[in-house]
Amino acid sequence: MATDKARITVYLPQELKDRLAVIAEKDKRSVSVMIEILILEALEARDKGKA
Repeated sequence: MATDKARITVYLPQELKDRLAVIAEKDKRSVSVMIEILILEALEARDKGKA
């Protein structure tokens, strides 16, 4: 599957990965997509705080 998204590697503590997996499963998403959503939300919140 071709994608225009950049690939990054992140090392996380197992506990954090497990927590992300639980959240992703509840939302019926992959861990990768869940991380993308959480990063976008964090960036938007950060941008609002700077306005």
